[in-house]
Amino acid sequence: MSDQRPPLPGLPGQPSHQPGHQPGQQPGPHRPSGPPPGAPYGGGPRPPQQPSPASYPPQPRRGGGALGAGVVVGALVLGVVGGIGGAAGYSALVDDDGIFSSSSGDGGSDGDTRIQADDLDTGSIDPLDLVSVNDISNAVLPAVVQINVPVTGGYSQGSGFVVSDDGEILTNHHVVEGGSAGEAIVITFDDGTLAEAEVVGSDPLLDVALLQLTDAPDDLTVASLGSSDETEVGQAVVAIGAPYGLQSTVTAGIVSALNRPFVLELPEGLVAYPAIQTDAAVNSGNSGGPLVNLRGEVVGINGAIELAQSEEGYDAGFIGISYAIPIDDVRHVVDQLREGEEPEHASLGAVAETAVVENIVDGAAVLTDLAPDGAAAQAGLEEGDMITEIGELHVNSARALVTSVLTFEPGEDVEVTYIDGDGNEETTTVTLGSDLDD
Repeated sequence: MSDQRPPLPGLPGQPSHQPGHQPGQQPGPHRPSGPPPGAPYGGGPRPPQQPSPASYPPQPRRGGGALGAGVVVGALVLGVVGGIGGAAGYSALVDDDGIFSSSSGDGGSDGDTRIQADDLDTGSIDPLDLVSVNDISNAVLPAVVQINVPVTGGYSQGSGFVVSDDGEILTNHHVVEGGSAGEAIVITFDDGTLAEAEVVGSDPLLDVALLQLTDAPDDLTVASLGSSDETEVGQAVVAIGAPYGLQSTVTAGIVSALNRPFVLELPEGLVAYPAIQTDAAVNSGNSGGPLVNLRGEVVGINGAIELAQSEEGYDAGFIGISYAIPIDDVRHVVDQLREGEEPEHASLGAVAETAVVENIVDGAAVLTDLAPDGAAAQAGLEEGDMITEIGELHVNSARALVTSVLTFEPGEDVEVTYIDGDGNEETTTVTLGSDLDD
């Protein structure tokens, strides 16, 4: 949604992050492994410069003032999953004798083992695992909206969800960034109702924006916010949004990984968060939509996907890896935006690079420079110390250091594990600072 820029050279065989929809942009390459350059005292690295994400140009407006079919590139969502999910499905097959029960005389020949249905313990099945995607979509769809942002020649589209009775809507910063000044954002509800909204505030770093309906309906359905901190790998999730302008699209999948370091430097600035990785199908236009658990609670905000590279360049579209911003990591920022405050994030007060073990794998985040009055220096950390853990989060790269720090709030005390210059493993408590003071 900004001026077109030429793509930067990519890395053969590497995927590409696709965080959003910015018309006219080309996809940037995935960051290579190895030590990225340092970053300012915000507590993380400054990755190699990347071009803006790919996007399709906006479509012209239709006659009669109807919204155009402007398509945005960039979204995140989940993959398809069926049946009983994860651990509950597994435990339902396990009895005291293991997964399989020996067959009786009429159960086969030559020592065959067959599962005996009468012996299966179904008492451990969580009723939530029997909730269908249909149940989830019926409950959540009325709270999910399509966001139509006016741009030159039409509209750029993304997704969002209602978070308050008076019409607050959460979405991605990159969904609303670059909209035409003086023109209202148009919100489309699941039932086709239209409303207008304005931007209350946004946070480019965590890629979050808060909107406010200018004339909110009285019967709004408000999304229920869950806990990303309580989300586990393997849990079933559902993503809802408007990929390629296809409003009220529902996809499902599982949580593939947690705290996946997502760090992307665009010409407009750094985007970083400890992502929920999922395998659901996410495409352009899903950006800003909710990722919900089987209780119908929002645990993340869909924000980016990986792109595969072919001989012709980067292939746009879902390849099975998408990223959502954890809802617990943006709650304090949303409160700040609501109050008209500048977003504030935790800061370690240090520059870091990735320590590579034998030039093969990432190993730790080595501190290369510390602000004299920063949080790291105040806790006794020194240049050359290699951080391996923050709190309970493993740190194996400078990117992981950046995103791990962002899971905490300014002023919070965290235990940091590091290897000092003598090779000894040490721990210290760091009181995190604020990036507004850097």
